[in-house]
Amino acid sequence: MRVTSPSQFVFFRILTSVWMMVVFVSMALAEELRVPYGSFAVFDAFPGMFHFTKWIQTDVLMRVFLGFFGSLGCLVALGWARRPVSFLLWYAWIGTLLVSESTRDVSAYFGEWLLLVCVVTPSGEPAMFGGNRQHRFWRPMALICHASWYLCVITVVLTAIHRVSQTGMDVVFVVLFGLSSLGLLTTLPRYRHVGWWILVMGICVMDWTVGTPVPVVPYLLCAVLAFDRRWYRGKQGVLYFDGVCGLCNGFVDYLMSEDDAANLRFAAIQSESAREHLESSLIDNLDTVIFQQQGQTYLRSDAALRATASLGGPFVFLYGLLLVPRTIRDMAYDALARSRYRFFGKRETCRLPSADERDRFLD
Repeated sequence: MRVTSPSQFVFFRILTSVWMMVVFVSMALAEELRVPYGSFAVFDAFPGMFHFTKWIQTDVLMRVFLGFFGSLGCLVALGWARRPVSFLLWYAWIGTLLVSESTRDVSAYFGEWLLLVCVVTPSGEPAMFGGNRQHRFWRPMALICHASWYLCVITVVLTAIHRVSQTGMDVVFVVLFGLSSLGLLTTLPRYRHVGWWILVMGICVMDWTVGTPVPVVPYLLCAVLAFDRRWYRGKQGVLYFDGVCGLCNGFVDYLMSEDDAANLRFAAIQSESAREHLESSLIDNLDTVIFQQQGQTYLRSDAALRATASLGGPFVFLYGLLLVPRTIRDMAYDALARSRYRFFGKRETCRLPSADERDRFLD
């Protein structure tokens, strides 16, 4: 089973690109320009690498430069040419934020790592414009996810120790949760998810615990990438869907691409299996997907949410949406169901599973 869900990486990609856009654009629009023009030319770590930017000799040009790279974050969020665009952003990031004392901090180094993740991770995830979207067989590198986790934990521990040396014992709590997370990670892998939760909750309250601001966003972005989908196993169930609906078939394709454990099985409502297992009143209603699990039958938004949450991993958080009143959820579901043929098309014949999909379908 994959360590990271393809959709989990998409979520990470979008959040990271939005954060990059905010950082670059906020620097470009700041009243006082914190990144001096000509900063690329004095970046000692890569001598001569950034000398082509010597033409940026005014604050105005530097603001335009920062705004341009901030706008590139939109392309990363959309998944268009993600790897080369992320490399350009990384190129600009290390030449601006890491060259000036006023911008070089922990979050700047985290940003460099997050952009490198977007560069080296193979393309093919869902929600990607352009390129070859083979997300059913896409595998992000597990080493990257584990490295992100270690980076996050170790940095939190070192930050906590530094704060103790600066401010005293009022931040002992930060040290305790950091060290306990690291201990759980290295000595009790079965309970690694406990360490993940301790770390995430600790990061969220670090601003209250320490006296100075903490770069919470890059910490949490690393935690998103480090979430191991194997911590929460999926549940078995059967989803019945409108076999001629383009939207419903797309939903089934998505579930199969994420369901490494093959917990879910499928059948068209128009199929013989549906007639055998469903009540006649349900068979006549093609405006809802139907989900059966542990002897219970769910319709509309309940069915869609529970089927997706049954994938396990990060999808278990979707159970929280069940707290939204069903009336509100079903109103949105029914509005989409009424227009599904118009916007997503309708097949002339009911879906027939391919050879690779036959074991996932009841028929």
